[in-house]
Order: sequence, then C-alpha cells, then structure tokens
Amino acid sequence: MAQETGRTWKLRGGGTIAYEPSKVASVGATERIARIVADAIEAAEASASLGAAVSALATTASPQSARSVQATENVFRSAEQEFVMLSSGEADAEIGSKPGAGRARSWRRENRALGIERGNKILFPKFQFTREGKVHETILLVLRKARDQELTQNEVALWLLSPSATLDGQRPVDRLNATDEVAMAFGAAFEMEW
Repeated sequence: MAQETGRTWKLRGGGTIAYEPSKVASVGATERIARIVADAIEAAEASASLGAAVSALATTASPQSARSVQATENVFRSAEQEFVMLSSGEADAEIGSKPGAGRARSWRRENRALGIERGNKILFPKFQFTREGKVHETILLVLRKARDQELTQNEVALWLLSPSATLDGQRPVDRLNATDEVAMAFGAAFEMEW
C-alpha cells in the first residue's frame, strides 16, 4: 500500500502522487481517492513485474504456486518493514562478536540462530536476540524442532511471521515469551503423526 506523507502518496516503486483537496470534495474524500489511485498504480506496476518474471520462466507456473510465492514475498517484505533485520556483520556485533567475524553465519549453519535468505544475502531478525546478545530460547526450540522436520530457515521464518490458529490468530513471533504455547503451535503445524 502507498504511504501518505503530507499531501502526497509515496509509491513503493519510488514515485509519488500529489493531491490538493478540492472545493467540491472534503479533504478526507480527496485523500481516499488519492489512496485508491496510488494503490491502483502500485497494483498495475506489480502486475507488470510479475508478468515479466513469469514470462521469463522456462516452465509453466500454476496459479497456486504463483500465489504462494507472492504471498511468501509479501510476508517477508512486511517483516522487513516491521522488524529490524540485521546483516551478518550487524548480527555478529549483536551477539558480542567482532563484526565480520562470521559468528552469526556460523550459528545459523549450526541451527543456533535464524537467518533469512533474501536474494544473495542473509538477514538476521533482531527479534530473536535477547538484550544479552543470546538467541531467545523459543527461537532455539523452534529451530531444533524445525531441523527434525527438515524445514529450511526461510520456512521457519515464514511460520514465525504468519498467524497461527493454535495461538488464536496471533503470530508466533508475537508470543516468543510463551515458549510452551509456541512449541504447541509448531507441533500442530508440522509434527503430524500418521
């Protein structure tokens, strides 16, 4: 969605739409119209980008897989806006290591820290770290359970950032201090027995 700043709407793609309240319509109505126009422009830009990406595929993508990929991307983009995401060097500093030492990446490989693959980089959500620079016990528990289920860290992050019916519609990330409840929600989502 576009973001209002004064009497303009900033588009995610970098453009802006300026508006002036008219004498005919109220300021609120003019703002709503500007928001609708900005959202329509962003939707058109997104459609064009998706169309170009899909046409570049060597195979045919099903509508379901295309929706799934876009939904995942939307969750990660929202998380990048909502939470602080640290580079590996920043995560090193967060855990008390020399920036660039690679300790955070090492922890990720050992399943002792959550790192999200975004393009050619790894981002470490700051919400996983305590004030003391340790990984939150709930994150460690989820990472251990995820390893047993052979889930990727991106799949873990997606689950943490998505509403859970077991948590009454809350996201696991919002309940990190309720370790037992998050563990139950993880089990309900991934640990099915046949």
